[in-house]
Amino acid sequence: MGRFGGTQTRGLENLDKSIDLFQAALEIDPDYALAYSGMAATYTRFATSGLLPRSEVMDKAKAAAKRALEIDNMLGEAHAELAWARVYQDFDWKGGEKGFQRALELNPNYADAHHNYAWLLTMIGKFDEAIAENKRAFELDPLSYAIRTSYAHKFIYNCDYERAIDEIQNVLDT
Repeated sequence: MGRFGGTQTRGLENLDKSIDLFQAALEIDPDYALAYSGMAATYTRFATSGLLPRSEVMDKAKAAAKRALEIDNMLGEAHAELAWARVYQDFDWKGGEKGFQRALELNPNYADAHHNYAWLLTMIGKFDEAIAENKRAFELDPLSYAIRTSYAHKFIYNCDYERAIDEIQNVLDT
């Protein structure tokens, strides 16, 4: 529930609830790396959705991702969350790309890693690769509104407006 609330829903209340759920899990098991990774994703969501300023939450996101990696350095989710924090806060394209590649090596089925990696690839002008990554994220999580709409965005950035319109229409139709 914490991960769903932190990555798939909208609104300050839902994200706050997600953080509360992850903290409750950590009270039960302080070494639960996935809970730290989920917290990192949720803190980032506060910033990317515009609900809280980057300056308020991105250091928390990084700290949570780093704590998850201290517990389990083989956790792809944590590598992905740290990579996204590096991209979103530090504009560290190379470090972010390396982090996403490691995350996907460890967990190739983590849809959010593909999704956020697609955004990085878009930012650095690798549009065809971004579309492929976003498509993979969509295949892994076809119900995610964020992934589905960002898939359409990739076609806009690639100047394929007809395909972008088709993809947005697909989102509206479902």
